[in-house]
Amino acid sequence: MMCHSCSLGLDEHRHKFVAVTTSTSMAASRKRRVGSALNGADAASNGFDVYNVQGDAMAALAIFRAQQTDSFASKYNEAILTHLTGGSVENAASAETGVEQLTRQLNKLETDFFDEQYQNHNGNLSSRKRRRNELIVSYNRALILHAQGKSDKAAEVCKSKMADFLASNVAPPEDLLHVTSRMALLLLECILAKGIEEDAEPIFNWLDKIDSEKDAQLKFLLNLYRTRFNLSEIDESSGKHSDNKIRAARKELKQAMDLLQNKLRTSFGGETGSVVSSANSEENNSTQSPIVRDPSQTHHELQIPQGYIVLQRHNQSALSLKAHSEQLKGNAKKSLILCSEALAATASDAAYEATHANNLAIVYETNGKRHLALHALSKGLEASRKQQTDATGTAVTPGSAYFYPDGTARPDHTLVLMHNAAICALQARRYQTAYETMAICLTQSPVFGKQFRSWLSLAEACIGLYVSGIQSDDKSQDKYFKALMVNDEPRGVIVDNDLFTDHPEIVDETAVSKLGSPEDLAQLARNPLIRARATLKQVLASDSAALGEDGVASVLLMLAYVELAFRNYDIVIVLCKKVLDSNPAPNSKDALVRAYKRRAASARMYAAEASIEMGHVMNAMKYLVGDGKEDAFDRLASDLGGVSLEMAASDGNDKLLLGRAQSMVKASASSITASLGNLSAAKQLAMSAQAVEGLNVSSRERSSARRALVYVLLKSGHHGPALALLRSLR
Repeated sequence: MMCHSCSLGLDEHRHKFVAVTTSTSMAASRKRRVGSALNGADAASNGFDVYNVQGDAMAALAIFRAQQTDSFASKYNEAILTHLTGGSVENAASAETGVEQLTRQLNKLETDFFDEQYQNHNGNLSSRKRRRNELIVSYNRALILHAQGKSDKAAEVCKSKMADFLASNVAPPEDLLHVTSRMALLLLECILAKGIEEDAEPIFNWLDKIDSEKDAQLKFLLNLYRTRFNLSEIDESSGKHSDNKIRAARKELKQAMDLLQNKLRTSFGGETGSVVSSANSEENNSTQSPIVRDPSQTHHELQIPQGYIVLQRHNQSALSLKAHSEQLKGNAKKSLILCSEALAATASDAAYEATHANNLAIVYETNGKRHLALHALSKGLEASRKQQTDATGTAVTPGSAYFYPDGTARPDHTLVLMHNAAICALQARRYQTAYETMAICLTQSPVFGKQFRSWLSLAEACIGLYVSGIQSDDKSQDKYFKALMVNDEPRGVIVDNDLFTDHPEIVDETAVSKLGSPEDLAQLARNPLIRARATLKQVLASDSAALGEDGVASVLLMLAYVELAFRNYDIVIVLCKKVLDSNPAPNSKDALVRAYKRRAASARMYAAEASIEMGHVMNAMKYLVGDGKEDAFDRLASDLGGVSLEMAASDGNDKLLLGRAQSMVKASASSITASLGNLSAAKQLAMSAQAVEGLNVSSRERSSARRALVYVLLKSGHHGPALALLRSLR
């Protein structure tokens, strides 16, 4: 089966609405110190400054309304500020959420803005300012889409507006610097959120053209994004993170921490104190200056400056990234400490509590503590469902829950949490939970719906449900056999054919179209392989290029197992041959070679079973024997278990894996040998399989070795011993 990992939420940066202006340079106003903005006599007269610097949407809205201007900028900013303060637009449909109302109103304003008559009417607006406003409205539209979880559409908006800038590979004009740089960062965020590998180097190269020495915040964010991309890259040949990438990420993160402490703290107000963490950090030994608060107090009661809040959010992002890097190093304890420090970096926030729970779950899951991970994720889902509070402690309406009142986006991570819960449930063998949770993600998230690995997880849950049902079946029940007794002595045994297969006869039917519906769940209970087959075929039809040769071979093998259960033996042979025809790339790493050998061994086992069911006994033996050498069965078992004899000799778990694989191979060989008429050799193989199986206690629940021995005994006419073994089967 394919290997999957949780979607990481350890290091998300928060993006903010940009207000439209007609005169003030955003780059200049953004650089103003918080202290002067708060104390300056003219600060309150400029709605843009009040919003952008102080983060006070309510006061900014009052200023815009008091000015009573009919400009596009005033109407546009008023619409955004009305949404952020919990208001609603006029003539709003009762079923619309706040963000839907906002989207509809902004779309109408955009239509007016781009209308030729409007442009002619506002001819006094320069082409540069129109261009800037066009970029701002596009950025805000992309931000709303991203906050709603529609990162793919948000990325399309950003790419369409950034295409010319990226192609020119030169820094933008000063008046476009702020919005274009933030749009580039939002595009990077969307690429990460989509979870699909995409070349972001042109974006980084373009951002490098900007003189970031003049904008410490941009330089800090650029360091963070480079860190995130380095930590997100996985070596396909090994399936692990590259050591070089991890080292590069740690270097970028150290630079970000230095900027946070030495430059950002000054630019946002020198009175904020130290914000970098902590005594546990290798890079510095300064201690954190946490917010000490009564849980009942709000931000207004605490009188926390807006600059301090922004600074602590940056600190939170950096700490989370640090926790991510420690997690990849295997230092779970330090990672958990850093996660806790990140949670304490800002005032109570239900949105971040959900992210924090997700981060804890990832650390637990990567250390094999799947049930702890599921518990953490359940707490995260509970936090995401809570009525969230804004930065002032005021409860927000469900429609405005995508943004804080200062305009900062807080995307809903419910589906990310559910996706990670599905992966953990799958690994914990809670297949029904995994299926139902993943079905929600696939149907409600356009991002997960396009990821083939999410669909494969759904198929694995279906196969897991099917296998669990088989393993719960008691083969010692009378429905599988009946003894013919003469004078209390067995003279024959009538046996159901299902006794000797792990694939009982099932009824085929068409898959229900609506995933996760009551009809789908009812069909899943009848036969989970219906959905598994439909899903695997869908993945092969739509994502073969994304899967790659190795991925395609894995999906084909899964499909072969499903078709074997449906007893479509001719299809199984075709699929297994395709798997066997695939080869690892030259100079592949050992882990990839072992995976290929294990996949090929499984394909040979499936093909052998299908061949013998079709009556092609010699072909079945050829699949098992392979090159016909004396140790063919041992080598097949070693490949099937992914364990060499040397590994088994030094590790108890590897020894059990190898024993189980040897038992399966020898049991299959015994049945085929018996069908060829060599009962003596068949009995020896069955006895050998049973002896090896005795070392693997868990395999007794599905004793293929005992069933093989029963088959040989029955063909030999030894009904008494066969009946005794039948009654001990499970």
